[in-house]
Amino acid sequence: MFRPLFICMQKIFPETLQFSLNKGLQPFYLLTGNDLLLVNETKDAIIHTARLNGFDEKKRS
Repeated sequence: MFRPLFICMQKIFPETLQFSLNKGLQPFYLLTGNDLLLVNETKDAIIHTARLNGFDEKKRS
């Protein structure tokens, strides 16, 4: 039986990132933006939270 897969992407802004991370990690994150420093800080916050939750490696595709 075919079941469609629906993925709902949620926009998370810098001012709500920590609240979102405190609720739990998402299966993946897509980071975009014009401010490279802000993108890198966001990436670092996600990786830090993942390590606190037992993840010990990252994979880039």
